[in-house]
Amino acid sequence: MIKIGSSQHSCGHTLIELLVALAVLGMLLPTLLASLSFSSQNHTQQQSRQRAQAILIQTQEAMRSIRAAGWANVSSPGVFHPILEAGEWRLESGVGEDQGFTTTITLSAVRRSDQGEIIDTGGWVDPSTMKVDIVVSWLLPQEASVTSTSYFTRYLDNQQLVETSEAHFLAGTLTATAVTNTNGGEVILGAGGQGDWCKPNQFILDELDLPGSGAARDVEAIEGKAFTGTNAGSGTYAEISISNELPPVANIEALMTGYDTNDVYIDGSYAYVATQDVSRDVIIIDLSNNQEVGYFNDPDWIGSAQGVYVRGNVGYVTIGPRLHTFDLSQKTGSRSQLDSVQLEGGFFWFLAQGYRLQVVGDYAYVAVNIGSAELRLINIANPSDIRRAARADVNGEQGKEVFVNETGTRAYLATSASSSKRELFVINTGVSTSNKNNSSYYLPVLSSYEANGMSPRGIKVVPGNRAILVGEGGEEYQVLDTSNELNIVRCGGYNTDTGIFGVAAVLESDEDAYSYIVTASPSAEFKIIQGGPGASVAAEGWFESNILDTGHDSGFNYLDFDFQLPDVTVLEMQVSGADAVSGNCDLATFTYVGPDKTSNTFFTGPAALPFDNDGFGYENPARCFRYRVHMTSGDGSNSPVLEQVELNYSP
Repeated sequence: MIKIGSSQHSCGHTLIELLVALAVLGMLLPTLLASLSFSSQNHTQQQSRQRAQAILIQTQEAMRSIRAAGWANVSSPGVFHPILEAGEWRLESGVGEDQGFTTTITLSAVRRSDQGEIIDTGGWVDPSTMKVDIVVSWLLPQEASVTSTSYFTRYLDNQQLVETSEAHFLAGTLTATAVTNTNGGEVILGAGGQGDWCKPNQFILDELDLPGSGAARDVEAIEGKAFTGTNAGSGTYAEISISNELPPVANIEALMTGYDTNDVYIDGSYAYVATQDVSRDVIIIDLSNNQEVGYFNDPDWIGSAQGVYVRGNVGYVTIGPRLHTFDLSQKTGSRSQLDSVQLEGGFFWFLAQGYRLQVVGDYAYVAVNIGSAELRLINIANPSDIRRAARADVNGEQGKEVFVNETGTRAYLATSASSSKRELFVINTGVSTSNKNNSSYYLPVLSSYEANGMSPRGIKVVPGNRAILVGEGGEEYQVLDTSNELNIVRCGGYNTDTGIFGVAAVLESDEDAYSYIVTASPSAEFKIIQGGPGASVAAEGWFESNILDTGHDSGFNYLDFDFQLPDVTVLEMQVSGADAVSGNCDLATFTYVGPDKTSNTFFTGPAALPFDNDGFGYENPARCFRYRVHMTSGDGSNSPVLEQVELNYSP
């Protein structure tokens, strides 16, 4: 009985447990079914996302291919989708749909701040950059999307225009400028002359025998005339006429014997001759009749006149160790001294010997051939109270001649030969007034040049950044390229084997340019050498490049140019992009601008070019491009030099 009762009780429990289990299962089953459904949907969504990601990557690659085929393919804002045709991708307007996936490519303009940073509003539109937004979306099993943002620029297809040769520059338009070929092709300020300073032996046009057996010591020139003289004990002053034809012909026009001549200066209608005669240190010759009309005599009677210069009504002459000023308010008779000053101080001042000189501004620049300095400045602001000023000590040799530029900021000093140092020096005379007036101040030497065995006697700086150095021994006529005043180099020369004692340069009104030299040749002391581009460069000039036609709209990105800027010169540039007219750049109108997109500014160094795409005036992007160069010089012997122009642009 007991066993039977226990079995019934156990079956009851089992039934209850079963009912409980069924109840629990009933509660869990919806959750389990929902979980199974979510897992299935999530798997499908993940598959859709992976598919969308693959479409996104494919679209990105398609866009790169479309961009690589040309900037024009991606330069217009709008909504597009990619299409593959004949193995090449292209963009088609509108949204693309394929098997439940939607592809949208949005091209939009990019705005930049004045600093070039990308901004959302304001600033300016960059015509060479496009924003690319790609969206790949789907609706099932759940709405979602994948996206990417990138930027495309023109600069993928960088191309370069390089102009550096003589042929490149000759294709442009020259206005008071000239093209030279010293280092492959350059543009400089022009002024005439059909020869080449650097090839003197190819342009010797005439020679003339001076009378007597004396050696000529200097030569000065004006248009149509040259003046020189000899000093061998029975010296002769000579006036030489030079015909205005090509080649010119030189003839003796007037002679005055009995004048041992050391230096000649021409001012207006008078010649001033520094002589060996200690009773007539400087004689004054009226050029209208070639007669002596006056003279100046050193009251100290120390030495003979070596250098003479005239400005206005004041004459300047170096005699022995002193510089003298004398009155020229009248030209006739004995001229009175205004003042004199020792070229050197100290106990041994009398050992100094003044040689050639030049007056610029408030200073006389004197080459000194014995003393502690080979160049001495004298303050002549008041010709009746002249005073020693700054000096230059270069090599311990004898200063022979000095050339000073028109602004008084550079002096070229030639000295006698040195066995251990150089013989030509470029000296910075553009120092402060206080330093310039300090007699103990040593002027800075900027650079020097080795004459290679020549002992210089004369120096002249001629236009086109050339200097002519003449002397005895070695190569007696050397032409120097002074474009880079810190590195003067020889560009040509001429060997006479007789020595050259003076050089002058002149530019005729018809722009023929010549140098005149006097030598110790027994039969052809005087020589005419044709030069170029003249004896005085233009104060201002322009060079306008040839037209660059890129064939279609291009972005002009970056401008670079190589140039040399001698003292007191300027070189600056403007650019112009223009739309073609009827497909022809020759008909385009070019508006030149600087960095601010106006004609008031210039580029003075490498720079990015501004964009402007408003349809008029300066345009960038554009199909047609030109640049122009503006040059100025404050010194008739110096010119800036344009050597190379590089333009980076992107079709």
